[in-house]
Amino acid sequence: MAQPVAYFFWIIADGRYYMLVIFAALLGLTYGGFVALAGDVVAFYFGLVGIGAVTGMLFFYSGFGSLIGPPIVGFLADLSTLRILPVGAVFVMASLGAIVLLTASTRPVDFGVTAPADPPATEVAVDTGATGRRPTVFELEAV
Repeated sequence: MAQPVAYFFWIIADGRYYMLVIFAALLGLTYGGFVALAGDVVAFYFGLVGIGAVTGMLFFYSGFGSLIGPPIVGFLADLSTLRILPVGAVFVMASLGAIVLLTASTRPVDFGVTAPADPPATEVAVDTGATGRRPTVFELEAV
């Protein structure tokens, strides 16, 4: 939500330095959050099975858009004397992307990989305690 607000400050900056500082601060905070949280969001929506493939596709298409987007918008800017044509094209493409994402299924994707088999009987059993679940990393005791 803050990235569109950041770009709003960029559009209305008109050479004012303090507006560009606000834009840079908002964009830096939100883009850093995107990069840092991408793995967590992928794991939440798609599960841990196939996380490498999903993350790879996420960044592949992001890179592809970053590769072809600027030349297309630059071409549209050269065609127009108004700033509205390239900004409008970006708005239309972002809206189409939002529609695709909002209508996408939220069920985990089945990669056709089965869950790992139960551990062999020779392994040391993990005490699940009173909760009936395995302890997390934060609940383990130091050795």
